[in-house]
Amino acid sequence: MQLIYLINYSVKGIKSLDEDVKLSFYKKTISKNPDMNGYNIKGIYGMNGSGKSGIVTSVKILKNILTDSGYLNNPIIH
Repeated sequence: MQLIYLINYSVKGIKSLDEDVKLSFYKKTISKNPDMNGYNIKGIYGMNGSGKSGIVTSVKILKNILTDSGYLNNPIIH
């Protein structure tokens, strides 16, 4: 299995995310052999109602779409 790394992420229309939210997970300087351990998200913070849970929910949906081939055809949403 090949490792896949998420570098940019954009989401809109989930929970309170009415406008497009863009996240970038890369460093400005990337060496020839980058250390991918330095790219982990450490935390998401913000005011109440700012969309934190919407971002987390959208990532869960993306994970399910990528890992479960029948996810979009399943009438029972997890």
